[in-house]
Amino acid sequence: MIAAAAAAHFLRLNKTITLLASNISIPPMMPFIFYGALALGHRLFTGHKLALVFSAQQMTKTRAFEYLGQWFVGSLVLAVLTAVAGTAAAYGVARWVRRR
Repeated sequence: MIAAAAAAHFLRLNKTITLLASNISIPPMMPFIFYGALALGHRLFTGHKLALVFSAQQMTKTRAFEYLGQWFVGSLVLAVLTAVAGTAAAYGVARWVRRR
């Protein structure tokens, strides 16, 4: 949020709207964001849909580290996709408002 506020200041944007838009990771959304990042990373690495393992016998350290790596890559890709979609939406709304 500090980086968003600094960028808004230097780009002369509305700081309040910038801070509200940057606060997407509120606690109720975190499980969906984590799962989306893991599912996306798993799809990128394996090409298959994610099937989570819930039994203690099947969850090994190796598998946990695989999931961690997949989650990390998936979160980076998800962040970029979200930023692009948000930018496109904001640009579209700004153009629409400017035409009115």
